[in-house]
Amino acid sequence: MYCLLALSALRRLMVEVVNTVGLKGSTVATYAPVVTMELRNQIDDWYQHLPKPLKFPPTHTFLFDKRRAYLRSQYQALIAVVFWPFVPRSKEMLLFGQNGEDSERVMRGADECLKAARDFLKGAEEILTQKTVDSHVIVRSYFTMAVMLLFTLPSQDSDCEATEDHLLLEEALQNLSHWDVVPFMKKPLEELERMALSKGIKGTSSMQQVFGGDNIWQMLPKNPDKEADFNSAMKI
Repeated sequence: MYCLLALSALRRLMVEVVNTVGLKGSTVATYAPVVTMELRNQIDDWYQHLPKPLKFPPTHTFLFDKRRAYLRSQYQALIAVVFWPFVPRSKEMLLFGQNGEDSERVMRGADECLKAARDFLKGAEEILTQKTVDSHVIVRSYFTMAVMLLFTLPSQDSDCEATEDHLLLEEALQNLSHWDVVPFMKKPLEELERMALSKGIKGTSSMQQVFGGDNIWQMLPKNPDKEADFNSAMKI
């Protein structure tokens, strides 16, 4: 019951965040620092009022608890989305050499967005290793967090040592490659791989060769009836 109530409150926050930031039906995110901080306060308030059995550390440590892992991933995704408008804004400021108090605030917001995205990618793996409804929902956010981080990543020469973000995105591509059999993920993953290759990151095809083409879907027990039901649900 506690988990259901927490999810319900989180869902209301998600709707408010998406509508306020302007991601629904728009390609441009709204930069509004005051509104962003109010939304962040509401997200923190949700976290502070979680019951003790559902409380999670706001990091990326392995929880061994699917409920808490799911709540944490959604919490981190919300923070990343709320502060996302600060990222392109910071790019503009660096491009035009703008400084000042607003510049510092923008840089802090961009850092907070990318930190949440990194923590999400590191912590959501324990959910994606299982073929469940939770993983079906999380994989969309996982893809979004990977795109956010990839957007800010500089191109890497082949003779340069990989940065932590490059390695994290290589791992994210590997995890997402297991989902290329899902119809709604196939085209986005192809585009993500193209973007990653342009930044010097290994593509998913090379990752599948490393693992002999096996993925977590093939390792699961086969049950034709249940598999058909699941594949049908995936198309919703």
